[in-house]
Amino acid sequence: MSRHLNGSLYYSTCAAGLEPIVAQMAEATLPGFRLSRLLSGALIYEAGFAPAGGMSPRCFANSYEVLATLPGMELSKALTRVAGDKALIARANEAMANHGFRSFRCMFSQFNQLVSVPAPLRTRLERQLTAARLDRLTPDTELLLLRRSEGVTLALLRLTHRPATRQRLAMGELMPELAQAMVFLSGPEAADVFLDPFCGHGALGAERALYPYAKIVLFDIDPRMADEARLRLRGKSDTLVERLDALDMSARVESGSVSAIVTDPPWGLFAPLPLPASEFYRRMLGEFAHVLRPGGRLVLLTADKQGLEAAFAAQMILELTIRHDILVSGKKAAIYLANKPGARRA
Repeated sequence: MSRHLNGSLYYSTCAAGLEPIVAQMAEATLPGFRLSRLLSGALIYEAGFAPAGGMSPRCFANSYEVLATLPGMELSKALTRVAGDKALIARANEAMANHGFRSFRCMFSQFNQLVSVPAPLRTRLERQLTAARLDRLTPDTELLLLRRSEGVTLALLRLTHRPATRQRLAMGELMPELAQAMVFLSGPEAADVFLDPFCGHGALGAERALYPYAKIVLFDIDPRMADEARLRLRGKSDTLVERLDALDMSARVESGSVSAIVTDPPWGLFAPLPLPASEFYRRMLGEFAHVLRPGGRLVLLTADKQGLEAAFAAQMILELTIRHDILVSGKKAAIYLANKPGARRA
């Protein structure tokens, strides 16, 4: 059994498909971050302090301290190993005390599904955890034995509890973790004039407002979406939210006035595109090239990889640099990074 007695190894979950981007975000925000392993929907890493409470990076869903790593054995066998390891039990008690947890429960997960284990084995483990009281309904923390499909089993102590947000999202609304990743990839700078010309519910603008900026501009052709986005930015200075067609911005937005565009154009799933896809992308990229300043950055999400890449190949101004393949609600998609060549200027 491999144990990290200095308490510096952690396990954090994230949206599946965003793991490499989340690792970049964690490296930029979490002191002492050092990636150990990328898993599907999770990272194992070292850090200078526990990612708990308000100090947990927003790109993480939930975080755990790694008490032990084991071979990918069946959970009842792993439980027998853990319950018989006095040093590990002592470590778990010490960790619960250090984090101020007053109650706990033991949970068991195999291949992303909660499972039951033999009651005598579970009871044997629970009785040795004396730093907090047993509470199987609403505990402060969990000791989780997790068997993953990648061939590793982990003994974890839960440090955070962030409820899922997906059930509260409106149809077509961008998931917060996806908005975080896209804004991060744009390389936010305090002098940015930020534009989302397909703002929808305003998730990207709201996320960008968490960083320093010069101005945030949001457009949407649907007046209801523009109104909703305006409400999300209410109270924020130097913001502009208007009803405007993203395919006809040239008359409204000065050429070369925007430093970063981060956007999620319509995919044609909930309503047909206003034009054939090839023409839609051609006009869209033409408008982006017009309003972006030299050195300006573009971050764009789409499921039509072939159509977008063909549109990039057909124009000569914007340079496509990176593609991150991800899943969005189970659908294959990609985040694209592009730029307008030239020296970046304020």
